[in-house]
Amino acid sequence: KQRRRRTLRHLREEREERPDEQLRPVPPMPNDLPRSTQTLVRRLATNTVLSPALRHKFFGDDPDEGACRRCRRTATAAHVVWECERHARLRKTKVEELPDKIRPATYVDWILPTTRDKTIVSLLWTKLAEFVYDNDGPGGRLCSSRRRWDQHPPRPP
Repeated sequence: KQRRRRTLRHLREEREERPDEQLRPVPPMPNDLPRSTQTLVRRLATNTVLSPALRHKFFGDDPDEGACRRCRRTATAAHVVWECERHARLRKTKVEELPDKIRPATYVDWILPTTRDKTIVSLLWTKLAEFVYDNDGPGGRLCSSRRRWDQHPPRPP
């Protein structure tokens, strides 16, 4: 029991000392987003989206063995969405469509915005879904379904 308490106390103190990006709370889900977008965002935020690396780990059926087709780095969700040069132009376009004030600087800023304003969160996540589901986007490498963004446009507020 004492060991467990010490471990928990250590983890709590460590978390308080450095507010790490990965410890951000997930903002409430805006009601105006389509279900497919909500699912995508939740899976990205909880690191449970079926990325090529995760798919290879679970099923072993990825012909690229979980590596990025372009740069051969491990194709995690963060790599496919934020780092991969294959989608750099489209990603830049989608991010630049956002107002400067809310433009994400990192992958974590995009999937876990620090604001609680549902309008801003909805806008960020809508652009994220547009990027993923775009014909030139990484959707085929991340999504379990073949749905495209134009089949699930956001409902007007």
